[in-house]
Amino acid sequence: MHGWAEALRNRRVRTSVVEGIDIPRALIVALVERGQHGGLIKRDLGAEAIARVLIAIFQGFVLQKCWGQDFDIEACMAAVTSVIDGFRTTKADVKRRTRS
Repeated sequence: MHGWAEALRNRRVRTSVVEGIDIPRALIVALVERGQHGGLIKRDLGAEAIARVLIAIFQGFVLQKCWGQDFDIEACMAAVTSVIDGFRTTKADVKRRTRS
C-alpha cells in the first residue's frame, strides 16, 4: 500500500508498481481470451476490461484489509464468484450467436 501511495509522487516507483500490475494483468487477459475462444466467456466483453475489473476487486480487498476493515471474506468471495459468473457465456448468448 505504501508503494501505491509513493507511486503517486515518484515516477520510478510508479513504473515499478505499474509493471507489477501489468504482468498479472497480461496473464489474466490471456486466460480470458482463451476462455472466449473456447466459448466459455462472453465475447462481447473485452478481455482487458475483465482483467482490470478482477485486479480492481483484488486491490480493493487489499486496501480494506490494510485499513483494518473486518469483513466476511466468504460472503465477499461469493459475491466475486457471482461477478465472474456474469462473464460466462449463457445458452442465450449461444443462441444469439447461432442466429447471426
